[in-house]
Amino acid sequence: MDQFTAIRVMLYLGAIVSVAAAGFALLLMPVSRMRMSWLLVCLALGLQAFRRIIAVADHATLWEAISGLAVSSLLLAGLVGIRHVFLMLRRTKQLLDTELGTGAVIENRAGAAIVVLDPGGRIIEINESTRVLLKAGKRSLVGIDWFSTFVPEERREETRASWERLAVSGGGNDEYVEYVLTDFEGHDHSVVWHRRLLRDAEGRTIGVRSAGVDLTDSTLLEKELAFRSLLLDHTNDSVIVYRFDGTVVYANDIACTYRGLRREDIVGTDIRRLVLPRDRDAFAIHLETVERGSCVTFETETVDRGGVVRPLEAHVCPVSLGGERLVVDVARDITERREAESAIRRLAYMDHLTGLPNRVLLYDRANQALARVCRSGEHQALLFLDLDNLKRVNDTSGHAAGDELLRQVGERLAATFRDEDTVARIGGDEFVVFVRVADAAEAEIVAGRVISLLNQPFVVGGEEIYSSASLGVAIAPDHGTDLDGLIAKADAAMYVAKEQGR
Repeated sequence: MDQFTAIRVMLYLGAIVSVAAAGFALLLMPVSRMRMSWLLVCLALGLQAFRRIIAVADHATLWEAISGLAVSSLLLAGLVGIRHVFLMLRRTKQLLDTELGTGAVIENRAGAAIVVLDPGGRIIEINESTRVLLKAGKRSLVGIDWFSTFVPEERREETRASWERLAVSGGGNDEYVEYVLTDFEGHDHSVVWHRRLLRDAEGRTIGVRSAGVDLTDSTLLEKELAFRSLLLDHTNDSVIVYRFDGTVVYANDIACTYRGLRREDIVGTDIRRLVLPRDRDAFAIHLETVERGSCVTFETETVDRGGVVRPLEAHVCPVSLGGERLVVDVARDITERREAESAIRRLAYMDHLTGLPNRVLLYDRANQALARVCRSGEHQALLFLDLDNLKRVNDTSGHAAGDELLRQVGERLAATFRDEDTVARIGGDEFVVFVRVADAAEAEIVAGRVISLLNQPFVVGGEEIYSSASLGVAIAPDHGTDLDGLIAKADAAMYVAKEQGR
């Protein structure tokens, strides 16, 4: 290829690249507000492409051809990058509008300043409240580094580091911080911020939205509470703020729901009205501890107007809001935790098939009863019984029928004895009854009643099944006050009964 041909090829390529750049300039018009400016750029690039074609006839130099192609390529690359930036800014604004619904929600409730920063800490968008806070007037703030411009130098490194931790966070949790800003007139403002990561559809961080309120005026308690309610009304915990004299100054939506009351029914009343009478003495002690500067965590309950009892775990701390010392009471519904704990206790202490106490709970209750026997001289009878024909039922009717028989035996025994007595299943077909009696004669009567009870037919799977039981008895303190010893003696007596014909 000779030099003239190479020059023509590069000039034609430069023209094509200029036309492509003009096309990208046209694509920028829908995503930016400077439509006339991009139209002019498009026309300029078109003229440049035309100039490249004319240059072919003018016999341009090789240097002119190379530099022209390079300039056109750089312009195209720059316009591609600018379009990407504009698209990212538009997605950020759309995400911001989606998260807030409308900015007026925050403006109306707390006059909050709204700032959106890109991942580098530069301003993408601000609202009018932010302009007022910064005394910005009509200045253009888009693209300005937020921290280098508005955060005092001595606090800049710490504040930026805190912000960057959120910006690079994989979890993307919201954050609640407070730091000082310096406006254009040199005045400092103590501003509390709620910051949230903004992500695109692929989950990439495209910015951080911050909503803040100026708390420089120490009299702005209501304003601060209104701002904090943006967070607190959407938490799953009950939050109540009150003075140390008990006057409630704030309650979030969950606090109202838990108690079946409206906000206006709670705010302005005494917090003690919301405490159950049985818990008020303990609450007074907790409040004294908080007034001394410590936090307290305790469990309590609340009852709504419908009579629904809700167990709560309350975490109560002293705080300073609007220059006033107050109490923040954050309470969490622990119904599920209580149910889980109850399930764990059932697994640990109850027999899963019959619902009766198992060996562990039997030992606990029996040892307490035996301690009373030693102190008071009363008598306790331990009845050890074994079903005689469970194996035959399993073999002829199946294990499901055998399990149902065991459940019905447990139900009959539990219905026969008092709550203060203990009926337990300690093995496959072995049951123990620990019952208070006056003497050996009464123990014999109780044993006879149990034998008669279990001789009655059971209905299992629509069929009558007859079962019997062999039973042995040991009495405390006559036969000892050690549970294992009593079980051994009752077990031995039971085997004697089996040998004598059940």
